[in-house]
Amino acid sequence: MSAPSKFKTKAQLKDTVEPTAFAAPAEPEAEPKRSGKVYTFYSFKGGVGRSMAMANIATLIASEGRKVLVVDWDLEAPGLEHYFFKHDSGLAERMKDSLGVIDLLTPDPEGNIADWRRCITQIKMRDVQLDYMQSGKRTRSSEVYTSQVQGLDWQALYDQHEIGARFDQIRQEWLLEYDFVFLDSRTGVTDIGDLCTVVLPDHLVLLFVTNTQNVQGIKDIYSRVQTAHEHLPADRLQLTALPLLSRDEFYSEHAQSSQWRRQAAEELAEIYEAWLPDNVRPQEAIQKLFVPYYAIWSFGEALPVMDDPDAIDNPASINAAFSRVSHLILNDLNWRSLDALSNPDAGGQAIKAQAALEERQAELEAEFKVREQQRRQAMGIGMLSLFAVIIGATYWIYSSSKTEIDQERIAAIERAKEAETKALQARADAAKQIARLEETQKQLSDLQRSVDQQLKDLIIERDQLLLDKDALTAELESRTSVNAQLRGDAKVRMQDLATAERRLATVADEIAKARKAVSDLRNQLARAGEAIDNLTYVIPKLAREPLKRPLAALTAPIRSAQSASDKSLGQLEAIERTLRSDSK
Repeated sequence: MSAPSKFKTKAQLKDTVEPTAFAAPAEPEAEPKRSGKVYTFYSFKGGVGRSMAMANIATLIASEGRKVLVVDWDLEAPGLEHYFFKHDSGLAERMKDSLGVIDLLTPDPEGNIADWRRCITQIKMRDVQLDYMQSGKRTRSSEVYTSQVQGLDWQALYDQHEIGARFDQIRQEWLLEYDFVFLDSRTGVTDIGDLCTVVLPDHLVLLFVTNTQNVQGIKDIYSRVQTAHEHLPADRLQLTALPLLSRDEFYSEHAQSSQWRRQAAEELAEIYEAWLPDNVRPQEAIQKLFVPYYAIWSFGEALPVMDDPDAIDNPASINAAFSRVSHLILNDLNWRSLDALSNPDAGGQAIKAQAALEERQAELEAEFKVREQQRRQAMGIGMLSLFAVIIGATYWIYSSSKTEIDQERIAAIERAKEAETKALQARADAAKQIARLEETQKQLSDLQRSVDQQLKDLIIERDQLLLDKDALTAELESRTSVNAQLRGDAKVRMQDLATAERRLATVADEIAKARKAVSDLRNQLARAGEAIDNLTYVIPKLAREPLKRPLAALTAPIRSAQSASDKSLGQLEAIERTLRSDSK
């Protein structure tokens, strides 16, 4: 991105020539206090769901009663309006009379350009309304639009027509007119991208998927945009960016998704930390701010927040994901505003618990219908029996003699009483069944409340487990570092031990040689002593006495040497034992 060289500083603006139809006043003043915000949705690569995300988020914010403008800034691949055609049947016809972004970049033969208000088309979807600016008229002739885009001379627009200052003026007018302006930017590094990523926005929404190209791409773009933003002539607040993981398969490929989330959080930490509270880590943010992938929404230009609005209550749905982002934007990227929303990690448990509850409720409703039918059948049988008895009694009264009539009358009365008793019994049984059904319904309500409480507990437990997991991960990394240091120390000690063992082997060899020398000396001394003893026996007895002292004098040094050699041998053995002990 070459934006820094294209924008002039305040000092340079003072020396510019008289502005053309594109130029703004030479000395832009500091940005006024405003309520409007401009958000640019950007992705380094295509196919990440950027346009779909922006269309749905803009719709949700417009449904909150905010005045919203949506701009299709992707001049090379336009068509954002297709997301709204299904819900506004007259949009295509109304767009024929509107100009587009391309008309704000190409002056007429007199050098004038259209007012941006002539580019606005209103979108009407049930109770949601928002304004839309298309990339340009394409119905008149696709060749005309294509030639307009290909004929843009960006160097001339920046150097001669002060396009940066011109769109900064348009931006100021948007801020006074709208609560939120959303720009759908071109992918990659482009000249048109400089305008919608540097000049116009207050915030960026950087969409990416789980691969190195996307993560590194938005990281590099953010760095380059920050540098360009510092060279803007007007005084601006720091440009912040919201990384948004898209097409995430956390609910189907949990392990792979979790690994890539950690990598992305580490790579994009600087971007997150620019606006997150100090006690919130990037990994925690990415666990709430992501767009899950569901194949059902990958066909055509889908607007699920309008197609299936009730799904927003399911924290695992794509609608809930868009709602979390829109909620954050509505609250000026205040992270604490998400505390009241459902945790998306609990979506799987919520779905299972809700399915179990619905299944149990269906069973109880079916049982209630069966018992209600039985109750009605019992009451019907009782009433039929009563009528049959009354009719039979009447028949016998009028068909028999007076005596027989009296007897039958008594019998009929008894049968009528018996039938009435049975009917009352049937009614009592039905009342009991109704009471049981009411008790069952009460149990169902208690069960539902219990499931709701268990779901809340599961969410709390899940959050705590995530925190514990992060703490254990940090502790594991710390222990891994300590283990690596210990392995290094052990390696050095093993080398020292090997050197000591070699020295010990040398000393042991020398001790063995010394022992052999001492042993040889002892043998020689022993032979000398034996020779002297033999000489004593050989000398005649009479001649021994004169030689006794000389022989004793000769024997004493020999015995002394033997004692010394024994002592030396003992010392060598002690030294050898000590060395072996130290070696162990």
